[in-house]
Amino acid sequence: MVTRSACNINIDECSRNLDNCDGNATCTDTAGSFTCACNAGYRGNGLTCYEYILFLLPNPTTITNRNRNHRIQFDIPIPFGSEFFDSLFISENGVILLSRNNQNRVRNAAFTTPIQNPSGNLRFIAPFWDNLAGGTLRFQLDQNSAGIGNTTCDLPRINDLIKNHLSINFTAKMVLRIEWDALTIFPDSLYPNSASTFQTIILSDGLKTIVLFAYQGGLMNYVPDATQRSANNVGRGFYNNLGSQHYSSGNYFPHLGSNIGTNGLYLYLFDPGTTRETSCINWYNTQSLPWITPFRFSCPWSLFRAFRDRRWLYQSGADAFRGTYPSYFPRNSFCFQRTFGLFGSSIGPRCCYHSNFGFFIAGTHSHYELNQFPNFFSPSNYNAVYNSYLNNEVLPYDNCCNAREDVFPYYCSLYEAVRPKTFTFAYRPPRFVVEVLAFRPDDTGSRLSAATIVELGALVTPISSTCSMWNTRSMDWVNSS
Repeated sequence: MVTRSACNINIDECSRNLDNCDGNATCTDTAGSFTCACNAGYRGNGLTCYEYILFLLPNPTTITNRNRNHRIQFDIPIPFGSEFFDSLFISENGVILLSRNNQNRVRNAAFTTPIQNPSGNLRFIAPFWDNLAGGTLRFQLDQNSAGIGNTTCDLPRINDLIKNHLSINFTAKMVLRIEWDALTIFPDSLYPNSASTFQTIILSDGLKTIVLFAYQGGLMNYVPDATQRSANNVGRGFYNNLGSQHYSSGNYFPHLGSNIGTNGLYLYLFDPGTTRETSCINWYNTQSLPWITPFRFSCPWSLFRAFRDRRWLYQSGADAFRGTYPSYFPRNSFCFQRTFGLFGSSIGPRCCYHSNFGFFIAGTHSHYELNQFPNFFSPSNYNAVYNSYLNNEVLPYDNCCNAREDVFPYYCSLYEAVRPKTFTFAYRPPRFVVEVLAFRPDDTGSRLSAATIVELGALVTPISSTCSMWNTRSMDWVNSS
């Protein structure tokens, strides 16, 4: 017979290891029972605890209008597949959409049912694509063209994952954090306990894109129920112009798996390889900002003036490859290259004019000249000059700025930063030049060196400080001998 006093004796299940709390939970004894609570850094009901893997959004923006997809604009386009995008759309239905065309359609479409066999022009990143509702949808975008430092919240942790699992040198210039917090299956009235929380982190340096999916164990409560729903096939993965990548349907519990060893975390790298955009960026990174003197480097006013000014050479060699490569030069144009830069510099303008009417079309500074006197008369050196000109002037313009292609303005801004445009406002025609003849100081009359030709107003430095005779004359152009 059990006495009443015996029934009042409390058994401490925690101290006697009679509890069923998770190994990462704390057991607390109570009168006649006990409770379990997950330890700091873990989430769950105490009986099952999961490591907390979600990333912080210290300054998030909450998307309140979820009747249409929310557009995010990037300062630097990001690669996805072998294409580049300067914006994307966030859907409450657990999918991120990318499109360079038909953006209004993408913005307003519901995308409630995941695609089983993706095809066509739609590009997407799908962390957990299904018909979702309720909860909170938020994001945080950080951008810096010089790179985002490790002081940004949680970025050191992300960089460690990239370093340990992708083994690449990577400095993010854009970090986009997106969080779907406690979204339920639609209609939420039928599935009030189906709330799921997951994140997507997108990082890019302009040359590569990294995507990180995070699914928090203990907060992923998706309930597959084919009896109530016509579509019950959560889509996860990617689709771009290279096809489906890591895409699957019907995986309702991604928090129980991983591709990097930590349950709930999935890390993916998208490297487009060599494209027009990556070639533009890599070329830009090798350049230095030019030293420009506009008053010395303005273009002649017109085609007639360019032909008359012997300081400029007609770009006849350029016509040879005008039809082979996307046109660097405007169509229906004659282009001229400044034969020498200022004080020996190889930086001089290239100026183009309408072939029929002669008006100025465009001008840009260049570092490499197709026509240089030392090479113009030396065929053995011409191929090297031509190749330098092609690789450092023609192709970079085509990669960065070719208007006949679908190029984002960002890339052309890189080109113009190191190849600034020039105009005609400060052009000065050659009206007087000086031929400086230097003679030996013994007055024998023998010539010391070739003539030096300078523009009127330029600094004239004698060839020899002991020269005893100067000979000057007015002319349009002097061929020194």
